[in-house]
Amino acid sequence: MYELSRVLLQSVGPKAARYENVLLDFSGVGDPIADRPATLFSVRDEQPVRRPSPATVLFLENGGGKSVLIKLIFSVLLPGRRQVVGTRDPRTLSGFVLDNDVGHIALEWTHTRSGRRLVTGKVAEWRHLKATQDPSNLLERWYHFRPTRGTTLDTLPVAEDGRYLRLTDFIGELDEAQRTDPELEFDHFRVQSEWTERLTDLGLDPELFRYQRAMNAGEGEAADVFSFASDAAFVEFLLSAVVPTGPAQDLANLLNSYGDKLGRRGALTLERDFVAGALEFLEPLADIHTTALTAQEEQRAARRMLDAFVRSVKVRTYREAEAAKASEEVAKRLGGDLRRAVLHHERLTSAARELGRLTALLKLDEAEEEQQKARAAWNRAQETERAWKVVPRLAKSLEATANANRLRELVRRTEEAALPALQARDTALEVLVGALRTMSRRLTEQAETARHQAESERTLSEQAQAEYNAAVGLAAEHRAQAKALDARIQEVRDALADAVREGLLSDGMTARDAARQAEEEARQNAEEISRQESAAEDAAGLHDASQRACRAAEQVLVEALHSLDLARRDWTRADERTRALESEIQPLALLDIERLDLEVDAPRLVGKLAQRRDAADVARTEIRIAMVRDERARLALETNELLPPSPEAAEACETLREAGIDAYTGWDYLAGLPRVEQRRAFIERVPHLVTGVLLNDPEQTAQATEILVSRKLWPSTLVALGTTTDMHEPDASLSGLDFVVPPHPALYDERAAAEERLALGRRHDEHRAQIAEWDARQRMFLSLLNRLEEWRVDFPEGRLAELREIVTVRAQARDEAQEALTEQTEQCEVAAARLKAIREAIPPLRTAQSALETRKSTLSGLAGQEERIPDWQTAVDQARTAEVRAREIAQQAEKAAENHRAASAEHVRTMDRLTGSAHRVTAELNELPGADAVVENRTEVPAEPLPVLRRAYEAAAIEYERASVGADLLLDMRQAEQREKQAAQELGDPSPETRAAAQTLLNGPDGVDGASRAAAQRRAEQAVSDCQISLSEADASVAEHRAILKDFPEPLTDMDLAPYGPPLHVLHGMRLIEAAEHDRDEAERIRRELAYHSERAERTAAALRSSAKNFTDLITVLSRSSEPREDDIPYEGGVSAARDRHTILKTEYDRIGTKVEAALAEERTLTDQLVGFAADARFGGLPTPSRTVIQSCPRAELPARAAEWSDSLRPRLRSLTVDLDSIERHRRQIVLQLCQQVQEALRTLKRAQSLSRLPRGLQEWSEQEFLRIRFTEVSEQALEDRLGTVVDETAEAVIQGKEIKRDGLALLLHGVTEAVAPKGFRVRILKPDAVLRTERVPVSAMKDLFSGGQVLTAAIVLYCTMAALRANEKGRVQHRRNSGVLFLDNPIGRASAGYLLRLQQSVARALGVQLVYTTGLNDLAVLDSFPLVIRLRNDADLRAHRMYLTVVGDRRKHLLEPLEEGENPVITSIRYHARADAEHNHHQDPEEESVDRSESSRA
Repeated sequence: MYELSRVLLQSVGPKAARYENVLLDFSGVGDPIADRPATLFSVRDEQPVRRPSPATVLFLENGGGKSVLIKLIFSVLLPGRRQVVGTRDPRTLSGFVLDNDVGHIALEWTHTRSGRRLVTGKVAEWRHLKATQDPSNLLERWYHFRPTRGTTLDTLPVAEDGRYLRLTDFIGELDEAQRTDPELEFDHFRVQSEWTERLTDLGLDPELFRYQRAMNAGEGEAADVFSFASDAAFVEFLLSAVVPTGPAQDLANLLNSYGDKLGRRGALTLERDFVAGALEFLEPLADIHTTALTAQEEQRAARRMLDAFVRSVKVRTYREAEAAKASEEVAKRLGGDLRRAVLHHERLTSAARELGRLTALLKLDEAEEEQQKARAAWNRAQETERAWKVVPRLAKSLEATANANRLRELVRRTEEAALPALQARDTALEVLVGALRTMSRRLTEQAETARHQAESERTLSEQAQAEYNAAVGLAAEHRAQAKALDARIQEVRDALADAVREGLLSDGMTARDAARQAEEEARQNAEEISRQESAAEDAAGLHDASQRACRAAEQVLVEALHSLDLARRDWTRADERTRALESEIQPLALLDIERLDLEVDAPRLVGKLAQRRDAADVARTEIRIAMVRDERARLALETNELLPPSPEAAEACETLREAGIDAYTGWDYLAGLPRVEQRRAFIERVPHLVTGVLLNDPEQTAQATEILVSRKLWPSTLVALGTTTDMHEPDASLSGLDFVVPPHPALYDERAAAEERLALGRRHDEHRAQIAEWDARQRMFLSLLNRLEEWRVDFPEGRLAELREIVTVRAQARDEAQEALTEQTEQCEVAAARLKAIREAIPPLRTAQSALETRKSTLSGLAGQEERIPDWQTAVDQARTAEVRAREIAQQAEKAAENHRAASAEHVRTMDRLTGSAHRVTAELNELPGADAVVENRTEVPAEPLPVLRRAYEAAAIEYERASVGADLLLDMRQAEQREKQAAQELGDPSPETRAAAQTLLNGPDGVDGASRAAAQRRAEQAVSDCQISLSEADASVAEHRAILKDFPEPLTDMDLAPYGPPLHVLHGMRLIEAAEHDRDEAERIRRELAYHSERAERTAAALRSSAKNFTDLITVLSRSSEPREDDIPYEGGVSAARDRHTILKTEYDRIGTKVEAALAEERTLTDQLVGFAADARFGGLPTPSRTVIQSCPRAELPARAAEWSDSLRPRLRSLTVDLDSIERHRRQIVLQLCQQVQEALRTLKRAQSLSRLPRGLQEWSEQEFLRIRFTEVSEQALEDRLGTVVDETAEAVIQGKEIKRDGLALLLHGVTEAVAPKGFRVRILKPDAVLRTERVPVSAMKDLFSGGQVLTAAIVLYCTMAALRANEKGRVQHRRNSGVLFLDNPIGRASAGYLLRLQQSVARALGVQLVYTTGLNDLAVLDSFPLVIRLRNDADLRAHRMYLTVVGDRRKHLLEPLEEGENPVITSIRYHARADAEHNHHQDPEEESVDRSESSRA
């Protein structure tokens, strides 16, 4: 067993508690490692190799990171994110590895006997060295190795060149070291379960650390794990912790396999009786039910045929009556429709004619209105043209007059100087500015008016264009309609010509006459078909009778085939099962024969298979024995490095130790010698002592002899008793000993032991593989044996021959049924041939009838189309007339649209011209000096034209510049007067209207300048020409419309134009005319069609009345009253044929009904017997589904399910018989195995009590049992009875569904509880107090009677006992106990009393448990009680924002060796050295602590 010696933590931990490079050293403080007495071979000055500290305290202030340390250590020993100590958060460990971290946790262990070291560790890093929220990105590897010279804990390749190696590089370095040095025994794991198994193999028990995880759920909460509500709960906890679960789970699996059968023995027996009795009733019931079903099916078929026939006759009757009535109504309705159609056609013709007259009148009105507008526009254009011709002369005259008047006024004022000239200029400026502003406003207003007129004209043009488009579309529709009707007329004429060529229509005969002729021929052919069908129905009756006989023969054949198929299926199933079993057994060569025959060889095969099964069990047992034999050596080599001594010598040695005598086996004594050669010499000289027991004190030989004799160990080999002194006596060898077989070198040579350990490991793996192979063979033999026994039960001797005989008999019955069916088939074929001949004559008639109907339909269609040709021709003419009218409207609309577009364009040009003039006037106004200062006066408008005002202003300005009038002014005046006269002569004497119009034009925007006046004159001339053309066109249109109106006569009375109404305008009138003409043509077509259909309906109604009367008389004769359904087909034959057919069908139905009643009576009798059997009182508690179904199923449904139940109950009967035979055998085996495991568990409890014996030196507690477990033992037979009840109860629970899968350990604990019932267990423990009194209290009352520290101490002692017991059960405890290490987080806070700490350490040392505590309590008295105290400190790194832990010192208190001089050596003086800053650093450097033992004296 190993103890923890050192812990290394590298680059791991959260930011608040980082372990960057921390080494915790627990080594060199415990007892020396030696397996021999301390008095031999010890050198006085030699320092012995010591074990790690048995009890260590890790001191760190609270909140510094103690819990983090525990979590990190447990992540190596108890892997898994959900196994983290003190938390349930699976992401806790992820926070201990930061970005760019490669965290290392390495634990070095020292073997307690050999001193061998073992390193277990874990390395972790984030994927890509970046921490994420996903814990699966944290990569982890666990590893172990044994330190060598080249690789130790101190030389782990964690870094290179100052940088941490990545995880893969680190593992690669260790792999390379393993290849270089195989003694390293390095291996690594990535799967947690594999690592856990390896820890178990190495001797580090992960299960103990699971309990420690619970004990460290919170600081100081270890006691909660060992708090129990009852003594039985403690026993269950202890057994759960130490008992191996493998055998118990195997037993539970076995119980689960057979549990459902074990609990149902009585029910299975009762069910077997029920199934056998039910089959006696079900099989005949199934046969008679089949017969009844066949008869009922025939009866239903006959009933359906009879009902279908009657319904078809009724449907025929109803349809004939309905058709006659419908035809009469149709004929009557068509007559009325024809009269109304004639009146409607006449009214529409008159309405269309009146609409045409009114529309022509509207067209004439529109033409006259357009003529008047054109004449008025022509007159206005001529007047404007004359005015523009006068405008230039008038402007010149006005300008000359104004100039002359002005100069005359100036001359009159010649005496006035500059002031009058200035006033004149300003006055002229004011007048000119006012005229310019007025002209600008007027031009802008006229431009806006022109814009509105242009938009109005554009809107009118768009409306005219829309009328044009509508008229063009209407014309296109009429054209397409006329073209389509022409094509239709030609199509009908072509069809008539084709009918003449094909012979459907004679040349010169109308299509209507040909259709009537074809209709008469079709009626005659239909009567012939009716006669043939009546004959066919008579033949069909005879054929149906022969078919029924044939079907009966077929049913017999089907039943025979079904019986044969069942027999063959049973035989095939039996044969296939037999051949399959033979094919699986044949390769095993169990019998010395060439080919197996189960019918003959089955008894011998059962014995052979049983032998092979037993042989496999024996071989597996032998391998397990070999594994058990090797297991002791393998575990010893793993822990002690040498093979263990013989069990007999070890048992004798343990017996002497229990009696208080120090004893060692000879092999243990040799293991303490340093050299192998020295050990080999002892073996050759005193082999009997080496294999025996050695006493350290020769005076105890007699006592030891007495103890060994009294204990009656009875070893099977020689076990010699000697002393260590005898080993060194020269004459200690036995006389007469010539030769000693050399013992195994692994008993004394470590190298040979290492080789043997590897060999045992390989042999262990081979044994496991062999066990698996033998397990598979045993399962195969057991499966074959069970199947063979089931086969023998299902197919007893002679059963296969019986199945073959049944197949032969049923094959003969099938052949007989086949012959009968052949005879009936021949008779049926004769009847079928006669029926076929009759029916073959009907299809040609039906074909001819179809051709006649087709001809009649074709000719009727052609007749209807031929009669519509005149209507279509009229419609063509009307469409073409409407097309012409629509085109005329389109031309008028197009012309109006062009006129409006031209007017719109002219107004746009006018707007542009006026806008340009306004811009020029505004520019002139802006150029006048002082114009801005002139106040605008909108009321005064100058009478003079703008050119006159402009010249006046210019002259006034010039005159103002001259400041006075002289000769020049007089000269100018005379010249002005001369020009005035000349202008008046040129103007002449125009009419007052022309002069006024010219004056208006000159004052208007077009008279602003010469360019505007010239352009306006040209437009006036063009307007005169355009108006002349429009007037001519309007005159022609008026004349044309007057001529059209004369074609329509005036109506004598008021016309009713509904539903059209009078036309509102021309386009509306055209649409109304078109609609009225269309309605008129449609009314004419309807009138002609109604005339044709009315005549035809009268003829059809007369024929249907006659047929309906005949079938109504037939319905009164038929007795059945079933009403027809929607899918019924009407009867097509005559009345006499229908009557004969009904008689035949009724007779057949009555015959089959008698047969059905007989079968149902027998079926009811068997059903009553079956129900009575199922209701028997002895089956009252039977919960089988078959009985429940029989009882709950209505009696009417039982016969239908009899066959199905028979097939399902036969296999059930066979399986029940086999199950009942095997249940008792399996139950006996399960009970015996459970007894063995329960007895072993009780012995384990006794060993727990023995192992809890306390060491000496504890006052009254010395050598007392801390744990005492009492219970009442029972005899073996009584135990078997009680456990049999447990097995039965468990099986019942499995059946009832309470436990789906019984846990093996729970089953064992249940058995243990029943074994000690009714008193149960009484568990008592010692109560720890200051004086250690022997006071025992129930373990369940521990928390009620103990203080907090006492509860914690008791929990620690109980854990140590449990750990020692687990080690003992695993074979790892010998004369020197060691049970692992116990980690506790801050237990001192609850148990700081000195006597409690001493008790904890004493018990832990006695039971071999290493204690590692953490604490933040700085109590020197408490800390001094521990041999090792390691102080840690958590310092902040402000730059890195992290807290780093470091070891700041430790205090080691070595166990002093006994002083060798004197009888009672004592220490008389001690010299103690301490550093000055010891208090500041809170630790004591071990190099500065010394103990001087130089002064000692004898007492």
